[in-house]
Amino acid sequence: MQSLPEDTFSSYWSYLLYELAHYKPTLILFLIVVSLLSLIVLYRNNEVCVGVSVVLILLCFCSSGVIIGEGFEKPITHEDFETNLSVEVIVRKPAGKEWGTVAYNMNQYLFNERLWNTPYYFYSGRECRDFFRTITKNVPKNTGPILKEYMSKAVQIEKEAQREYWRKQYPKADLL
Repeated sequence: MQSLPEDTFSSYWSYLLYELAHYKPTLILFLIVVSLLSLIVLYRNNEVCVGVSVVLILLCFCSSGVIIGEGFEKPITHEDFETNLSVEVIVRKPAGKEWGTVAYNMNQYLFNERLWNTPYYFYSGRECRDFFRTITKNVPKNTGPILKEYMSKAVQIEKEAQREYWRKQYPKADLL
């Protein structure tokens, strides 16, 4: 059974917490903070040790935003991944809920290729669809010719699939 994070986790926040727990820099920061808190408890009578530990904990919290932001906000721009996503779109012709299958397959690809720490990069099919549309609108000039060709074909097929999907949803609407 294929499942996406939106089906597996009770909320988006629990999904983010899971992702953070599997992100190595987050784990390292957590261990540092726990160690510093242990020092504060063990040496609570030593004002210098407590003061230094508090300052280091504050630095950890400040740097955690930068470290986490760097890891989660930066989209994956691996050419093989983008080619694979384009081929998935070409083969599956996704529209509506069918994007969930594409998202699941791409999550597995990213995890198996070690491009992401968990098999949950895309939270939902909608997120995968939005990612696809973003990368196909902003194709860098140094993109290889094969990827450009696949992306162009995938955009065309996705538009046709969307058109067919909406025509089936509203047959009396006389849509193009």
